[in-house]
Amino acid sequence: QDPGADAARGDGKSPAGQGGNPRNLPYGYAFDPVTQQVVIDAERAQVVRLAFRLFVEEGCSLRAAALRISALGVPTPTGGSNWSAQTLNFWLRNPAYKGDYAQLRTLRVEAQRPGSVGARRHTLKRAKPADTWQHVAVPPLVDAAVWGAAQLRLVRNQELAKRNTRHPYLLQGLLRCG
Repeated sequence: QDPGADAARGDGKSPAGQGGNPRNLPYGYAFDPVTQQVVIDAERAQVVRLAFRLFVEEGCSLRAAALRISALGVPTPTGGSNWSAQTLNFWLRNPAYKGDYAQLRTLRVEAQRPGSVGARRHTLKRAKPADTWQHVAVPPLVDAAVWGAAQLRLVRNQELAKRNTRHPYLLQGLLRCG
C-alpha cells in the first residue's frame, strides 16, 4: 500500500498525522529532517516577501507583481520563467505565511458520474471540516499586519472587479461594443 495514501486520508497513522514530516509545504518553507521542524527556505522566502511587498506596499496588481518577479529571472516553483498572477493570489490568501499552516484540509472523493459504467475513475477534492485539519507550527514569512492588509486589498479588488455583477446596473446587458 502507498504510504502517501494514509496521509491523504488523514488517518493519523502517517508521519504527518503524528506531527512528523508535513506534506506539501507552501513555497518558502522546507522540512529539516534533523530537527523535525519546518524551517524557512531563505531564498524562496525572499520571493514570497517580495510578492507581498509589491502587492501591499507598492500597490501593484497581481499581474504586474508576477511580471516584475518574472523580470528578475526568479524561477517558478516548477522551474519555469513566467510567474502567474494566480500563483501570487494563492500565496497572498495562504494563512501559512503568517504562521498558521494547516494540512490535510481536503480529501479525495469519487466523482458521481451517472451513466459512466466502466469509465476511468474521476476524483474531486472536497474540503474537510476545519476542526479535522492538522495544524503545524511554521515560522511566519510576513507580519500578521501585512497579511491582513493583503486580505483587505484582495477583498477590495474583488468588489471593484469588472466582472463583478452582484449589483444590477441600469443598462447592464443591453449595450454591446461594436
